[in-house]
Amino acid sequence: MQGGVEEVSSSRQARLGRLLAAVAELLAGQANPDERLLRQIAALLKAAAPELQIGPAQFPIAQPGQELLYELALDPTGGPSLYLVSDGAGTHSPPHTHQTWAVVLGLRGVELNQLYRLAGDSGGRLQAAATEQAVGPGECLVMQAEDIHATRVQGESCYHLHLYGRALSHLPPFAARCFDWPSSLPNVAQMHR
Repeated sequence: MQGGVEEVSSSRQARLGRLLAAVAELLAGQANPDERLLRQIAALLKAAAPELQIGPAQFPIAQPGQELLYELALDPTGGPSLYLVSDGAGTHSPPHTHQTWAVVLGLRGVELNQLYRLAGDSGGRLQAAATEQAVGPGECLVMQAEDIHATRVQGESCYHLHLYGRALSHLPPFAARCFDWPSSLPNVAQMHR
């Protein structure tokens, strides 16, 4: 994803610091939290979001086909970090893994997430999508480090908060975390029209 790094106000920065401190307290050193703990983190993020007062005046909304990434709060050691992502109408991503846990909270627009599994033969091939989940305003998607998903913006441009277990700068490049398009799988062609 491309985009600018936006300076945030000191009051917003303080709120973000409190959020990351609360997340760290919940994690208590766990690098790979289970789904129950990720849902607790999602609840923290959802409760904090209105206080962050995120809007297009500070963080421009992506235009059709454009992707913008804003760093909101980065752990200096590379731990849990929060980003604002704005994906323009028609934007989609190939199947990929984050290689860290992730909590995504919708703020504006709808992003469709197609969730995949690896085939049992360990050849790195994807199986048919297990589920599809729409993430709209106030809705959360939680993913563990090994989860694989593809995305597509449905309708208007989106804003989402992405809280990752590790800072993006401490992860392999996006292209290295992507999978080949599984053209034989159902729903992929429909999802990415």
